[in-house]
Amino acid sequence: MINCKNCENQFEGHFCNQCGQKANVQRINFSYLVNEFSKGIFQIERGLFFTIKELFVRPGHSIRAFLAGKRKPYFKPIAFVFLLSTVYALTNHFIGKNTYMEDFVSGMSEGVSDTNDIPNIAKVLNWMASYHAYTTLLLLPIFSLASYMSFDKSKDNYFEHLILNAYIIGQQALIYAVFSTLLYKLDDDHFLIGLPFLLAVFFNFWTFFQFFTDKKPRTKIFLTFLTYFFYLALLLVSLAIIGGVGKLFE
Repeated sequence: MINCKNCENQFEGHFCNQCGQKANVQRINFSYLVNEFSKGIFQIERGLFFTIKELFVRPGHSIRAFLAGKRKPYFKPIAFVFLLSTVYALTNHFIGKNTYMEDFVSGMSEGVSDTNDIPNIAKVLNWMASYHAYTTLLLLPIFSLASYMSFDKSKDNYFEHLILNAYIIGQQALIYAVFSTLLYKLDDDHFLIGLPFLLAVFFNFWTFFQFFTDKKPRTKIFLTFLTYFFYLALLLVSLAIIGGVGKLFE
């Protein structure tokens, strides 16, 4: 007899006769991500609204449950972040506002565009500003590496950090989309414009706080700040590498 990791039903065979989840639920690794990306990123499955609700109510606990094997009710993480990032980008496109990603990347692009020795970086940043959903997917591994480095004593591998941050970034995109709709009539210099960003950062802290149960509260707060520091450092290093490689082909 096998205990289903999703519903805890005891059964025999390859699939649970109660919820339908596979008997063999693998740990999150590289092959799992490749399989999900190739088969699930463009599929709209059931579980989207359940996943959104769970991430608002108990984000860290629900992601931990997903990694532990309770996967049947949840929307797939890579598809989740891609879908909601696209929704956010389209929402801002229709209301005529830039996304936070566009403002951030455009600001970086303007900062390097006047530097003659790194024109390739400006080109990459301009592309990133134009394709929000794809940029989100490209930055996900970098942020996940930052969190993996910060919480290096945890039991989670790098690919599990990818899943953790995919759900976080997807839910942050939903927060941005909702507030973009609610606040679209406000001028860009209105103090409420920054509220969604603050809520998104708070959501990240809250999720990490629930997820990493083996850390003390002060340690979790410090390591989350450290994650953002590592993220910015890794992003700058990546851009420098892009600029250096671009020079080789000029």
